[in-house]
Amino acid sequence: MTDIVFFSTNRTKLAHFKYMGQRLGIRVTGFREKYFYGSYHEPRIDDRETLLRESYESALEQWRRRTATDDLGFFILEDTSVCIDALSVESEVPGVHVKYWMKGKTLPKLNRLINRAGGIRTATVRSDIVLHIPDKFRKALCLGDKLLWFFGETKGAILERERVLQQNLLYPWLDNKTFNKWFVPEGFSEPISALSIAHADTVDFRFRAFEQVAAFLKKIGLAEPAGAPFGYQLSIPSIPKPPPVIVICGYSCAGKTLLSQWLRDEHGYMHFEASDFMYQEYWRRHGITGDVKIGDFAISALSQDPTIVPASIAAHIEAKGHLRVVVSGFRSPDEIDHLERLLPNREIKLVFLEAQQSIRFSRAVSRGREQVTIDGFRERDAKEEVMGLEKIRTTRGAAVVENLETVESLYEKFRARFAELLAECSHQDEVSGHEQARELENVILLALHQAGPRSSYTTTEIARLVTEQLGIKKSKNNISRYFYQDFHPYFEVTVEAGRNKYRLSNTGHSAAIRLRRAANFQTYGRQPPKKNSAASADLFGVGVDVERGPRY
Repeated sequence: MTDIVFFSTNRTKLAHFKYMGQRLGIRVTGFREKYFYGSYHEPRIDDRETLLRESYESALEQWRRRTATDDLGFFILEDTSVCIDALSVESEVPGVHVKYWMKGKTLPKLNRLINRAGGIRTATVRSDIVLHIPDKFRKALCLGDKLLWFFGETKGAILERERVLQQNLLYPWLDNKTFNKWFVPEGFSEPISALSIAHADTVDFRFRAFEQVAAFLKKIGLAEPAGAPFGYQLSIPSIPKPPPVIVICGYSCAGKTLLSQWLRDEHGYMHFEASDFMYQEYWRRHGITGDVKIGDFAISALSQDPTIVPASIAAHIEAKGHLRVVVSGFRSPDEIDHLERLLPNREIKLVFLEAQQSIRFSRAVSRGREQVTIDGFRERDAKEEVMGLEKIRTTRGAAVVENLETVESLYEKFRARFAELLAECSHQDEVSGHEQARELENVILLALHQAGPRSSYTTTEIARLVTEQLGIKKSKNNISRYFYQDFHPYFEVTVEAGRNKYRLSNTGHSAAIRLRRAANFQTYGRQPPKKNSAASADLFGVGVDVERGPRY
């Protein structure tokens, strides 16, 4: 998959390009994510070509300041413009200034302007993308300029009456704030923001421009269609088939996380908690302090695109070569179907833990993790049923295991029922060279795990922990950059006194334990340990964490 850096400080636009990239075989990263640096200067001028050229030169200057070369990779910037035909006599109105023009604009005000200008309601929305070509590719392709310019446009008309549009939680670019809320593409009777994502994609002006970028990259051998199954290969009898992926489902406090952690601690499984990946997608779209509730976002995601979490989990499984895997917390049958499609060489062993609501509520109260009421608990059950959890139990042929008594009895039931499965593939996963290359992420995982599960830490505190716990010097700026680059399923994030604080998620704990267990894993510090030698000596020990359940 080709990597492209996108210059933008707009979280919604970045989420849009990440979404398009996933469908076009391109991995999109924001410039501020990748380099922890400011964006480019966009001049306030009318001429589109001059605006794009000057914006590109500003972005290129930032690029060189961070990379010291033009040759490190591809980057893009994008500008959206609108041409309202009735108002565009001498020049496009609002043209490239649409984001400023929309401020304070209402549909009644726009209607009056259009009616005074003759009443023609047609309009065109256009997306222009500038692609930076690294020197080595420019010379090989005999291109004279360092940039290529692509554009896509969509024709349509402007609504006469305002539609009441709900906030789109999963696809926030189909919003109720920008020109999209008034723009009806040709062939449709509703504004683009009211269309399903499948229909919206067919008339998306940015998609039309970005498809041309993808076609160019494919032509020069750097992009390929996304969505193919991971790790597909012919079945070879001499190569043993990897063990099944265990998927554990159930309502809140049914014991999913406890059973997964037991499989992790006693049988060497890597535990992926689905809610950790759902939070990652939520934060990418709405930020840490967004006003959207995670439960509402999860319902929206599972109803509109239930593939986002299993796709991310499957990518992690394949990228790191995990053999023994347990996934907990899927709430829709579609998630399981998609995981099966993406992992065609792996059998999915589905387990559904069952316990009466009164028993599960008592467990929630005894844990004391949060203020819980019976009404709130029932509401949560109802939400999970809407997501599709009951269908998993009744239609997917899951192995139902009752968890009505002690934790030990649950483990014994599972051991007795799945003895053959647990006996398979007794060796531990090894940490690959590719993973060892991600040293910064690894030492953050190890330091936070060794520090214990109860506290959260700022990036400055994490840098100190890395030094104290592991005897490795890591710059606070490098650690801040790691967390700023993207949201990760390995960490929970809270905001205290305006500062982000991090601790390991369930998935993060499992990743850290795997690193500590791996006999072939090494970390390479700039300085030898000077303090806490006892803690450093325990680097490859097995830690114990406090059970935390799914977080939405």
